[in-house]
Amino acid sequence: MALLERFKVDVSDNLDTLTRRLNRIEKKVLPKTIHDTTRFLVSDLKETQKKELKRVFDRPTRWTVNAIKMQYTRRNERDQFGRVFFSENPGKGTPAYKYLSPHIFGGKGGQKRHEVALTERGVLPAGGATAPGRDVRRDKSGNITAAQYVKILSQLGASGEQGYLANQTARSKARATSAGKRRNQFYIARKGGKAVGVRERTSKSNAKKILNFIDSAKTHPKRYDFYGLSKRFVKQESPRKFVRALRSNVKKYMSGKK
Repeated sequence: MALLERFKVDVSDNLDTLTRRLNRIEKKVLPKTIHDTTRFLVSDLKETQKKELKRVFDRPTRWTVNAIKMQYTRRNERDQFGRVFFSENPGKGTPAYKYLSPHIFGGKGGQKRHEVALTERGVLPAGGATAPGRDVRRDKSGNITAAQYVKILSQLGASGEQGYLANQTARSKARATSAGKRRNQFYIARKGGKAVGVRERTSKSNAKKILNFIDSAKTHPKRYDFYGLSKRFVKQESPRKFVRALRSNVKKYMSGKK
């Protein structure tokens, strides 16, 4: 019995057909794959940056963590790109990127809103800063609340906004007076004629240390590698996200789904 001849496979005759089909697949699948890859990257990078923020800083506020945002282009746009960034419109609060920048780039931090107000009042030197005093109340993140700053600045006459005293009712003022409390509890403490901080008067002879004044802002080392982390993440994860998106979109195309 003669051996069967070998079966020869040759796709060269159908190469043009295969090429045209691959070109159609590429035209339909590749743009969506690039878009999905970008979307996957920025979404995961945003969460990675949030985790890093929590690791680097001690109890960052929810506002600081949630200030990390993402954005990517629509699928029908010609140039596809995405970005992870800090929101710049926090209302009355200080934008997160302003107080995080010294930790990202290193160097001295800029003045916060209450520090600017105290500088404009002439009690804090230009470029000066404040540090929480030992007796000040703090929130669960270890920070002085915005409401507390408003109250302090209002009583010191360093706020252009309506603060604690401006909003007090006649009844609350009467209560304070009957309790023997002074109307202006906060005051600027001085030593040798120089303003050294804000104190809260509790009695004629006692006061709490609320804020201490520092002549210049604190110098911060680089501790939050925002850009380095982003570059490493994109370099490592881009191939994985692309393969994930490509497989999904080819599968949808072959099954007839858009």
